[in-house]
Amino acid sequence: MSFSRAVHTSTSAEGVADRLAIRELLDAHAHCADRRDVEGQLSLFTADAEVLPIDSGNADPSRSFKGREELRPLFEALRAFEATTHFNGQSTVTWERNFATGVLDCLAYLVKIVGPSRTLTTRSSIPEPFREGVS
Repeated sequence: MSFSRAVHTSTSAEGVADRLAIRELLDAHAHCADRRDVEGQLSLFTADAEVLPIDSGNADPSRSFKGREELRPLFEALRAFEATTHFNGQSTVTWERNFATGVLDCLAYLVKIVGPSRTLTTRSSIPEPFREGVS
């Protein structure tokens, strides 16, 4: 998957506000994930949202989640961890009329405690394509 850098001949205040709103949406997703706030996470998606997580090293989505109810088990699974920390990295956004599509790279640390054992799982560079309506 490759992206070319956008050329900005002029940027309106509305365009800057839209970019900021998308970044805040991505950060809110990580915030809710780390607090196991399933309802908060679900509220960030439209009823017909489609999420295509891409596993590190594989350019093709391994699965697809359509709609909030398919996303629910994915978010509820985070409750199995004692602690999680999601760090959002770069995001690439492409504008198409009233929609933005893009990819977010995220680094996640997941800590699970079972009895005396503690397990740390890391997931890195997991691009998540998104498509969102904008003003």
